[in-house]
Amino acid sequence: MFSCCDVIEVLLSSVPNLTDLVIRGTASTAYSLNINLLADMLHRCVPKLQHFYLDMFIEESLSRMVTDSAKQQIGQLFRLFTNIKIYPSTQKVPARLIIQG
Repeated sequence: MFSCCDVIEVLLSSVPNLTDLVIRGTASTAYSLNINLLADMLHRCVPKLQHFYLDMFIEESLSRMVTDSAKQQIGQLFRLFTNIKIYPSTQKVPARLIIQG
């Protein structure tokens, strides 16, 4: 089984001149996202990227790990990770991560 970063990397490897990228996860799936891997992949695959927006539901364990200091560290991983928001899960909706820049 492939991770969401594996799938994104396959897609982005064919469009190195991409300047705008929006990633939206489905509402029915809470993803396990490796943010370090995502940042590295964006550096390698789309060096001309100017605008980035990610909005996806994530596993609750990941949402609890993202503290204010962790948000600062995430912001240093990739130049377009400038605005990071985490919305905790509720009974009806999984935790949600938004990164934009």
